[in-house]
Amino acid sequence: MLHSKNFITAFIFCHFFTLLPAAPQPDTLWMNLTGERIGLLYFCNGTIEHSDSAFTRAVVVVHGADRNADGYYDRTYEAAQMAGQAQQHTIIVAPFFMIPEDNPPPGVIYWDYNSQWKQGDASSVQLARRKSSFAVMDSIIRRLLQNQPNLQHIVIAGHSAGGQFVNRYAAGNRIQQMADSVYQVDMRYLIANPSSYVYLNNKRRVQGTMNQFAVPQNSGCQSTYDNYRYGLKNLNSYMWYSSADSIRAWYRKRRVYYLLGEEDNDPNHSSLDTSCPAELQGAHRLERGLIYYNYIGKYYGQEVYGNHFLATIPGIGHSSSGIFQSFCGRYVLFGWGHCDPLSIREKPHLPEQTLLLKAWPNPFNARLRIEFNLPERSRIRLSVYDPGGKLLTDLVKDQQFSAGEHRLFWSAGRIASGIYFVRLNLENGKQQSSKIILLK
Repeated sequence: MLHSKNFITAFIFCHFFTLLPAAPQPDTLWMNLTGERIGLLYFCNGTIEHSDSAFTRAVVVVHGADRNADGYYDRTYEAAQMAGQAQQHTIIVAPFFMIPEDNPPPGVIYWDYNSQWKQGDASSVQLARRKSSFAVMDSIIRRLLQNQPNLQHIVIAGHSAGGQFVNRYAAGNRIQQMADSVYQVDMRYLIANPSSYVYLNNKRRVQGTMNQFAVPQNSGCQSTYDNYRYGLKNLNSYMWYSSADSIRAWYRKRRVYYLLGEEDNDPNHSSLDTSCPAELQGAHRLERGLIYYNYIGKYYGQEVYGNHFLATIPGIGHSSSGIFQSFCGRYVLFGWGHCDPLSIREKPHLPEQTLLLKAWPNPFNARLRIEFNLPERSRIRLSVYDPGGKLLTDLVKDQQFSAGEHRLFWSAGRIASGIYFVRLNLENGKQQSSKIILLK
């Protein structure tokens, strides 16, 4: 079992809600930080500290500037209910990054200003031991990886200020290496309607364009526009430890979804960042998101669009519920349904050619339900393999299936207990596998 030098033990007590509670109460994640016990309040629908075989997916949702973690928990839970009752196999965690006006209880971590937690700064100077909000997120992810045996996906999602958090955290966190190499758990990020993004070099959009970038001249903030959190100069301690070069390399490879409300286009919105560095990124949130998506294509090259996807949501303004509960929101958060992200380049891009939604229950002892989604009509093969790659059986062999969702069942019969794999192959060569555990 792996541990951070700043995170040794955690004690998490979280009620299990079968229905959305009218007024959920926060629980506390306790962390030992260089000898001092500190806590973080959060909301959830399951247990992080103890194993729960039902959970195959985790969604960690970061609140906005109002720090209404309970509201974000509620909206995400409602989105799960709309996504085929996904809360039954998804643990939803909503951390509460407090500031002094939230009246943090004794022993609970908090930040001095709203601007600090959303960019990964260390907690309040009033605390004897300080911890980055990104390091707190690392602690949550580590606990999920260690204690949820059937976890296959972790989605870190944020809207508005939470979207700013997720953009920077996606670029600079080091915990994903553990998820990838040790636990083989897929991590992805949902960035929704933030006021600003972290840029990877000193270029910004050329005024009056959406896809041209150059070093700005006479901007009024020449000496500060490229400082962190808008750029990679003068990084805070968490991001500095990752290093600017690593951040640039990691962000290209990570799976990131940008969801933007098509009506989030008010340049005078009350919570829009109107500082000079933010204004260099565009006039309003929709424009800034579209420009940033063009920017990463210019910076990395077009191949980045194999990992980064953008969709605009019709009829939605600056609304977390509107984003999370949209078809694309439910797809990214819970792997439910279908979404066609349309890039601002000329042709649309699908995030995955197929999605094996779930194999459930997992572990199972007799009968397994397998659900998958096809973006288009295709001939498929659906097979079961042992850990050594030996074919055990073909559930479907060279049959035509229509686009959309499909469900099949498999009875294990006399096959012995153990770990197996379900593999879905399409005629275009795309494939996806899912680990299953048979316990008799």
